[in-house]
Amino acid sequence: RKTPLLTDSDQLTRADINGDGNINVGDVASLYNRVRAAESPVYSGECGDDAIWTLETYSGTLTISGTGMPKSYKVFEQPWWEYADQIRSVVIEDGITGIGDDYFFECKAIEKVSIADSVTTIGNRAFKDCDALTQVSIPDSVTTIGGEAFGYCEQLKSISLPASLTEISSGV
Repeated sequence: RKTPLLTDSDQLTRADINGDGNINVGDVASLYNRVRAAESPVYSGECGDDAIWTLETYSGTLTISGTGMPKSYKVFEQPWWEYADQIRSVVIEDGITGIGDDYFFECKAIEKVSIADSVTTIGNRAFKDCDALTQVSIPDSVTTIGGEAFGYCEQLKSISLPASLTEISSGV
């Protein structure tokens, strides 16, 4: 006698992702990914008076959310530093007005960065030595980019600078 993996109709309905009445390979893969994501740790903490950071380890996405300018950190003192090798993408959400000094310094696994239109400042060495960084879109709201903000990002071949930029320090 075989024991079914799914024992009731509710579980079957949840496993039938595409709703066709059948459980196929795509459904199983999707269900597996959902379970894996649910079991993966999520880390978070404060990074300013009204700002928090959240790292979803399954996706490798670090999100900065809240309002205002998050605080700056000294190199290797960022609260997410111990997880730096797990961060593959960064999302700066609407409401955050700046990216602090040394924010992602030597986070070598970051491949892409999404910056909200509320951001006006990118700090000194904010993404310095992010070796895997290939994609960053700087919104028109940014007026200041600090020194070496993207220094030594060897995979980053070009950056489009917004017309709103009024200050750019050396070594960007």
